[in-house]
Amino acid sequence: MRVAVGIVVMILSQLVAAQTAITTIAFDNTDYNFGTVKEGKNITHTFTFKNTGKYDFVIKEVDASCDCMVPTLPKGPVKPGATGTIVVVFNTSGQAKGKHQSSKSVTITANIIPAKTSLYMQGYVLSKR
Repeated sequence: MRVAVGIVVMILSQLVAAQTAITTIAFDNTDYNFGTVKEGKNITHTFTFKNTGKYDFVIKEVDASCDCMVPTLPKGPVKPGATGTIVVVFNTSGQAKGKHQSSKSVTITANIIPAKTSLYMQGYVLSKR
């Protein structure tokens, strides 16, 4: 019984610590329109943000909408008041949509509210043919 109570106390203290570490960030822009490109080109965009909160900004997880999106994240926490970047490369090979716009995203999970933020790259990818 004491062990179970100790585990519950430990879990609750971790939850409280996690809640106090919530910070805020502001992205310059979360959408990037790359216009019209031919299939096979790599599109690179840098998403810039500022930690506007009181605690370090820490990215916990990243999820790309497809293997064609490769993000490069800040190395370590971003301190309050500091600026950080997330560089995303979109490989357009096999992504031609004809007259339809291609839209891909990278979703980060971090110590912010809401916990998930999506960054979008969109435009038209034309076939090489």
